[in-house]
Amino acid sequence: MPKSTKILLVIAVVLGIGAFFAYRKGNTGNTIQSEENLYAVLDSGRVNKIVLKHKEKEILLEQKNGIWVVNNNFTADHIKLSALLNFIYKVRIKRPVYKEHVPLVAGRLKKNGITVSSFTDGQLIKQYTLLPDTTDQSAVYAISDEGGVPYSLTFSAEEGANELFSVTPEDWRSKMVFSSNVKSIKVLEVTFTKTPSESYRIESGFGGFSIVNMPRFDSLRLFSYLDLYKDVKIKAFISENKQKIKDSLLLSSPAFTISLEDRNPQKSNTIKIYFKEGQQSKIMALMGPEDQPVYIRPSIFEYLLQKRSFFERKK
Repeated sequence: MPKSTKILLVIAVVLGIGAFFAYRKGNTGNTIQSEENLYAVLDSGRVNKIVLKHKEKEILLEQKNGIWVVNNNFTADHIKLSALLNFIYKVRIKRPVYKEHVPLVAGRLKKNGITVSSFTDGQLIKQYTLLPDTTDQSAVYAISDEGGVPYSLTFSAEEGANELFSVTPEDWRSKMVFSSNVKSIKVLEVTFTKTPSESYRIESGFGGFSIVNMPRFDSLRLFSYLDLYKDVKIKAFISENKQKIKDSLLLSSPAFTISLEDRNPQKSNTIKIYFKEGQQSKIMALMGPEDQPVYIRPSIFEYLLQKRSFFERKK
């Protein structure tokens, strides 16, 4: 065989092998893309209802008039909800579960998995069951409702999977206490139970704000103080032993009470703070008309619980 023919034959073989692997790579890419579609909702913004279910517990998150609501009862925490939606839209396959581990993972998913269902206008568009990967906070095991083998999925979130897919209602409830801008505040009353002389009532009238029984006050300080009420959140809702803790707190008087009346009644709220020396890091309070027990942020003491004398104009 002539030397030139041998060279051409070698080139043909190399090109053939290259074409074969290129085909396989492209085919694998198409398979991965198809598998991704089992989990991620590719059309961002489609989902307006989510159901998380674990055994007998269920969380319903639904968008109503532009506001996400938890269990048809209260406003959802927008930060936590955004993290969940980010998962729904951007979750990616890390790898299939190793063949030898499939029976074990599939059994755990069936027994303890959390079912995630996404809807658009009442129509189910995606459903799968998942379980946190105990070795990696940014990963879960999941199996699609369409069947097939379980996969390890990866996602990006500040919270781990246990927190992100919680089926405890309080974990999904908005932690906002006050969200009033200065112009919308009608009445603000701050009560110091042990030192009532430091309590005060701020009222909005035609001439601006006034402090009851304080003819001279520092208006700049007052305005800056009221501006703090545009974004006040609690630390966490108390769910464990909730009724017992609530009953215990109601047996005593709160150390401080902050009550705000907004021109929008939905933004009006009251929080009763129960403070004991040495418990600055875990301060309890009762919030709202239902006296929901909560933990508050210690910074509330530093910024909101200003005494009456704070507003007096210096001579």
